[in-house]
Amino acid sequence: MAIHPDGTVKGGWSADYDAISPRIHYLVMKGDFKGNTDPSKMYGDKEGEDPSKLYFITKGKFLILETNFETNKVRKIVGNIYVVGWLSPDLSAFGRVHVTPDKKTQKIYEWKAVPEKRMPFNWLQLKR
Repeated sequence: MAIHPDGTVKGGWSADYDAISPRIHYLVMKGDFKGNTDPSKMYGDKEGEDPSKLYFITKGKFLILETNFETNKVRKIVGNIYVVGWLSPDLSAFGRVHVTPDKKTQKIYEWKAVPEKRMPFNWLQLKR
């Protein structure tokens, strides 16, 4: 996910995972989304309000291939994906992914991200 200085947000979601019962394999082939930040929304929790966090909201499309090993059937699931969350000044973020194939049912996943710790540019000394 990328949050640009103009407030636009673009990102993608992919996954490859198995459910145990029933034995189903999920392959998220596509999960692209875009949206924007909303500085007017204030973050709050049991600790109180925190004006340093920036809210963002996005919408997009997803495509999942579901393989059921018990029935030996594969089906394609398509629908809408909504990614919402809060960005902190240290560039950590958290939020929810809402996945809905029909706008009547949905799966909600919580997520969090921490910024990568990058090495300074001069950490690598080239040898000839």
